[in-house]
Amino acid sequence: MKSVSFEMHVSEVFDLSDGRTVFVGSIDSESPFLGPGPCELWIEGELVSTFEIEGEMLPDRWTSAGQRAVSTLEAVEVDRNRIRSSHAVLKSRELPALSASGTARESTSFGRTG
Repeated sequence: MKSVSFEMHVSEVFDLSDGRTVFVGSIDSESPFLGPGPCELWIEGELVSTFEIEGEMLPDRWTSAGQRAVSTLEAVEVDRNRIRSSHAVLKSRELPALSASGTARESTSFGRTG
């Protein structure tokens, strides 16, 4: 499944007993489902962590008022209170394109940073 580009404005983060960290918030994406892929956590414009998400956890869409959730099993070494009290954004991260040999090659997207 191809990863979908998105930005989540994080409103809550919590840890489950099985080791997952769950991020909840509103998502800037028209996609009905977010699959697994690489992400970046930004707080107040500063990149603080990168990790793989497992994909979207499907909340009860009737009561969640536009809130959606994604999770990761990777360690996210950021103070949870800092995430809750600051402008935190979880962004999908594009993987480098692969050449025919399967090795990463330079992107041809000019004028992009990140």
